[in-house]
Amino acid sequence: MKLARVARVGTYVCHRGVFAIECRSAESAVEVDRTFDAPFGLKTAEEAADHLVSDLQSPGIARASVSVTIRGFGVAQHILQLPPASDALLGPVIEREMRRLEPQLGEFALQWMSLPSLDSGVTGAPNAPVQRSILATVAPSEVVTAFEQRLQGAGHRLEHLTTLPVAVHRILEQFDSGTGTIATVLPLPDGAYIGFALSGGVRLIVDPPLPQDPAHEAAALAEEVDLAAMFVRQQFRGANLDRVVLIGARPSLSELKGTVGGRLRIPVKQIEAETLT
Repeated sequence: MKLARVARVGTYVCHRGVFAIECRSAESAVEVDRTFDAPFGLKTAEEAADHLVSDLQSPGIARASVSVTIRGFGVAQHILQLPPASDALLGPVIEREMRRLEPQLGEFALQWMSLPSLDSGVTGAPNAPVQRSILATVAPSEVVTAFEQRLQGAGHRLEHLTTLPVAVHRILEQFDSGTGTIATVLPLPDGAYIGFALSGGVRLIVDPPLPQDPAHEAAALAEEVDLAAMFVRQQFRGANLDRVVLIGARPSLSELKGTVGGRLRIPVKQIEAETLT
């Protein structure tokens, strides 16, 4: 008996629905075969996981290895500055700090990654020990369990579950390895994501509200980037924005690229979901 091919699916899950791509390996790259979006109001992680399983069934995907990027549903993130120490020593410190910052969470799954240290241009005492910069994210344990159980029960496998800031940071590492101060902008169904990277690591995350007038969404988002860039200059001793990286589906980027570039007068680069390889 011939087994069904295991599809590789990457999906973004938020309170406004499930948005996925099916991809396949091609030599040393990954090529996108198709996209399928399922906008829907989702209140709980259980609803989201059920909706994801249903969306996999619709295009006839029987067995899939699924990577989930999640936003909302109790997920939280913080950028921490901690004393220099080994990963083994920092692990418990990060967990304790996240429990302090997110006291409303019960049991949670913790994911953290070390960021490049900030350079000497950042505010700090001369000759001070170089601190560890950490991007830490947490998801309630019941959220992770819901996706694991629903997908497994339908014959799929949860390969990876991560948060939006970590996923965006990985994309930037892969597709824009340049230096300088970079604003990464994603127009998303539940509101844009704006992240600012300095010295190769994310330092500020902005979640602007959904625009009141969709007809002026590009202008509103360009203004949010401009205002956040002013804050970055204040916090990081005149760190001027070098370029903007837009990530998303091709139709959502065309107007935004011109509007952002026109307002900020800096280079704007597109990374299109359809051509991620």
